[in-house]
Amino acid sequence: MPDTLKDTQMSSGNFSAPSQYSSEISQLVETFIASPPGCFISELERLGLDGLPFAVFYRDLIKPIASTLGDMWTEDTAGFLGVSIAIERLRLAVEILYPDDDFDLKPNAKRVLISCFEDARHDFGAFLLGKAFSSSNWLVESRAWRAQDGSPIVVLARESYDMFALSVGAPFNVAAVKAAIASARAKSMNPDIIIALGGVGPALDPEAFAACGADFISKDVFDAVAKAKAAAKAYHKLRVLN
Repeated sequence: MPDTLKDTQMSSGNFSAPSQYSSEISQLVETFIASPPGCFISELERLGLDGLPFAVFYRDLIKPIASTLGDMWTEDTAGFLGVSIAIERLRLAVEILYPDDDFDLKPNAKRVLISCFEDARHDFGAFLLGKAFSSSNWLVESRAWRAQDGSPIVVLARESYDMFALSVGAPFNVAAVKAAIASARAKSMNPDIIIALGGVGPALDPEAFAACGADFISKDVFDAVAKAKAAAKAYHKLRVLN
C-alpha cells in the first residue's frame, strides 16, 4: 500500500460512513482515480461543499474515501498509479476548499510545528493534521526534517512554539525517534512544549512509541487537536501551581 494512503488510513481512527454522503463515496473515488483533469472539481461543486466545516469534510468524505482506496488497493482493484493520483487529487480538493488564508486565526492562536521524521513520504496525513489545527485556531508551520536552513529541532531552539508534531512512517525507528524527542525538549525555546507522535509507526507499535517521551500519540487528526488542547491546559495549570 502506498505510504501516503497507509498513513491516512491509520490516522483516521474507526470509520463509519455517514448517511449524508455514503451514497456518493464510490462515485467520488472513481472520479478521483480515473476522471480527466479537472472533472473531480466539477464533482465536488455538484455536492455543494462550499462552507462545509473542515471537520465535517474530513469525517464524512476524506476518511471514507481513504478507507475505500485502501480496500481497493488490498483487493487489487486499483493500482499504485490510480491510488496515488486519487490521493493527490484529494489533497488538491482540500487545498481548493480550505486554503490557509480562509482560516481566521484569533490573536491568541497557539503555534504548532509539524514534520515528517527523516522526511518520509507519508506526508498526506501530516498535511491533514495541519489543516485540522488551522481550522481549530492554531498557527501551523511545516518543516522538512533535513531542511537546508535548519531541521525542526534547530527551529525549535530559535523560535517559541507551543507544540511539535512528528509523523513517523516506520515502526523500527523507535530509538531514533526517542533521541529526537529528547533533543527537541532539551533545545526547545519553550520549556513546556507539547510533543505529539502520529503516523504509521506509532499506529503499528503504539506501546513502543509510548516510551519515546512524547506527551501523546494520536491516530486521528482531530483527536490530536483535542489532546493538544488538553495538554496545553495541563502545562498551564502546572505553571500556575508552581
